[in-house]
Amino acid sequence: MNRRELIGAAGAVAIVAAASGAFAEDGSADHVQGDMAMQMPMPAMSQKLIDAAFGCVKAGQACLNHSLSSFATGDTMLATCARLTDQMIVGCETLAKLASVGSAHLHEAVRLATALCQDCEEECRKHAEHHALCKACGEACATTIEECKKITM
Repeated sequence: MNRRELIGAAGAVAIVAAASGAFAEDGSADHVQGDMAMQMPMPAMSQKLIDAAFGCVKAGQACLNHSLSSFATGDTMLATCARLTDQMIVGCETLAKLASVGSAHLHEAVRLATALCQDCEEECRKHAEHHALCKACGEACATTIEECKKITM
């Protein structure tokens, strides 16, 4: 091992040691210096929000897959639904992640996810009578919107 490799390895060990020292045994942030926001323990009401958001992701994945299958047959009727569902999936994944870590940015994520779920729900409801997966996605969005309202109140 040459001098550069030794210095690089020592630096990597120092970074890992410093990062691991910032966390308590329960995984929550004990203290964080610099520009990083302090992580707070997840409130109990966030678990329902996380569950709803993941329910949206699950229903959205099924709805999106159904739309893609329709596209394969040449039917593009669900194009707007697919686009909005795809955006909702990303928003709800982000919402669930930020809620699970008690992010200081949870309220911004709630506002964004609410808007994305409203758009998705509105579009999915248009197809609910003909497509059970669209109906399920719309219902999941409605549930997530209700949980989001509890956070913003």
